[in-house]
Amino acid sequence: MGRLIVKSSTPCRIDFIYILQMINQKKFIFVSSKILIVFFIAIACFLQSAMAVNKPVKKNTVNKTNKCTTMSSNQGIIVKTVSLIAREEKNPPIGTTVKSNVNIGFASVFLSLENQNLADANFVIKSIEIRDISNNSLQDFKSSCQTVKLKPLENSTVAFHLTNKTGYKMGKVKAIIKYQLGQQIKVIESGAVGVDKK
Repeated sequence: MGRLIVKSSTPCRIDFIYILQMINQKKFIFVSSKILIVFFIAIACFLQSAMAVNKPVKKNTVNKTNKCTTMSSNQGIIVKTVSLIAREEKNPPIGTTVKSNVNIGFASVFLSLENQNLADANFVIKSIEIRDISNNSLQDFKSSCQTVKLKPLENSTVAFHLTNKTGYKMGKVKAIIKYQLGQQIKVIESGAVGVDKK
């Protein structure tokens, strides 16, 4: 390919091959810069993932400790709602065999809390009971003293899952939560619910 030279009344020379070479050089620089950017992003992602692996996992907000029995809930914590889901599964799923010594009674208790303090707070649950509403008989579920840790101004719903191997004795049931506030033991109850039996 030869060089095309354009002449005009004023001294002017346009070298198209030179221009193409400059354009190609700029394209090379542009592509190289894009490759470098992708390379640095990959390194940053790798370092971030490595830090995440070494980062300790946060503990659950519900702690079961022996110290719980000597603790008391902080003032300024509001118990908003308590709800219960009760179910009994005596029949195994289709296609499976019946197994002995398995859990067939399930109670899921949901507790909605609000910490109105500007500091961390503890909510101490002494016990969770599931009782029949007709005669107030205690169902065969066991729970231990537990502490719920709340951050400043936090709204939180905490779930507690209880199981047994005997199922439910009667009809509708309710959850009763006993918690400690200062020197007092307070009680809050859920509404009555039917047992979902399968």
